[in-house]
Amino acid sequence: MRKKIDLYNVLIVLLSIMLIVILVAGKMKDNKEALKVAELVRTQEMLSLAQVTTQTEVPNSNSTSISSVPKNVYEKLNSKESISILIIGDFIAESDGVEDKNKWNVKLSNNIESLYEVKPTIKLLTLPKGNALTSWSKYMDLEALNKYDLVFLCYGENDITDLTIDQFQGLYENIIRRINTNNPLADIVPIIESSIQLNKTVPAAIINISKNYGLSFLDMGAAYKASNVPYNTLSIDGILPNSAGCDIYANIIMKLIKANVASKKVISSTLKDPLYASSKEFDSYKLITTFEENTGFTKNNELWTSDLKASALTTKFTGSLIGATVQFGPDCGKLSVLIDNKLIKEFDCYSPVVMEKQILIAQNLAGDQHTIKLSPARIKAPKSTGFKIDIVSLFTN
Repeated sequence: MRKKIDLYNVLIVLLSIMLIVILVAGKMKDNKEALKVAELVRTQEMLSLAQVTTQTEVPNSNSTSISSVPKNVYEKLNSKESISILIIGDFIAESDGVEDKNKWNVKLSNNIESLYEVKPTIKLLTLPKGNALTSWSKYMDLEALNKYDLVFLCYGENDITDLTIDQFQGLYENIIRRINTNNPLADIVPIIESSIQLNKTVPAAIINISKNYGLSFLDMGAAYKASNVPYNTLSIDGILPNSAGCDIYANIIMKLIKANVASKKVISSTLKDPLYASSKEFDSYKLITTFEENTGFTKNNELWTSDLKASALTTKFTGSLIGATVQFGPDCGKLSVLIDNKLIKEFDCYSPVVMEKQILIAQNLAGDQHTIKLSPARIKAPKSTGFKIDIVSLFTN
């Protein structure tokens, strides 16, 4: 009986050992499977990470490609890319009196398209009686935020009578500095107008400023003489170029463009110190279109209008200079201007045709705040039919 019990106990022990072995083997198998799964997951994560890394590296390599590097106008023309041109100036800049197809800017556009297979976008910022003041104020007001590849400055004829040489130099230099700051890769081309035959101070100022900033200026008066064609056969009225005169303008400009494309001209955006101290006064621009006090003026189509002597527009301003945009016309008289209760000047606003014009009223004003008062003087030129004054706006620095 005892032997049977011992045998029974042995069997129980053996079965227990076998059960333990089976359980341990199963656990090890589960662990191996878990390890395999974990390894598979980790491998998949590494592959995904590698894929993400590769995808994020591709744009970085493209960011340094040649196509992303900004180009100047001549590089763009060489690679047949579109360009934008700004022409700032007066009646010569807009080819006044000539059919559209014969204007020098149209001929220039056609020449560029023919040679470089690019149709340039050309913007005219011009007024018939435009001068350095008009060009500066209009650019600061309308175009300072726009970008251009090539800019032509074409004025000077009206400046001979409208501005002092000191004012012209300061304004001319300042607009170049402003354009350069706003368009570092733009080439600026000053033009000495063909009509400036006797005056020497305006061309000398343009040449000096051009040389100071490394700009290629074009002397159209010299180009007219080099053509060996009588001057009167190139002009409508002794001032404005006719179609043949516009040919010379377009051809001389095109010659410069072709030379600069061929030489791969580099545009420098480094500004030197101002050549003329008067340039600094035009560094800022503020437009004034409302007045603190109005007696007798009515506002029609953005014009403040009156012909009554008792009428006046008055406002305060801060700045060392003050100017006005005025509409001239055949029925306009003289504008009386007082600053801080002191008569500055009476400006004759008569013109045989209606035109907008800028006048520089005062500069180098001492102190921070001033008061300006504008009113009809009730005085007129003999040819004027009225005493009307039309004020568009004021501007200061």
